[in-house]
Amino acid sequence: MRQYAKLNVGQWPANARYRTRFDGILDEDTLFENAQSLGAEAEAVFATCGGAANAPTTAEQEQSFHTCW
Repeated sequence: MRQYAKLNVGQWPANARYRTRFDGILDEDTLFENAQSLGAEAEAVFATCGGAANAPTTAEQEQSFHTCW
């Protein structure tokens, strides 16, 4: 959605900055790079602990962190 809004409809705010708990204030590209890196690291740890490669997840599982507050 971000990429579509940014490239096709021009409705994504330019130069957005995000404050994170551990990394301080990041520009949007750095934020998404960090998220991708953390995801790859989590997948590696999961595999090391015996998890199946490319384990399927549901949308509910992927969004479950929203209910942890």
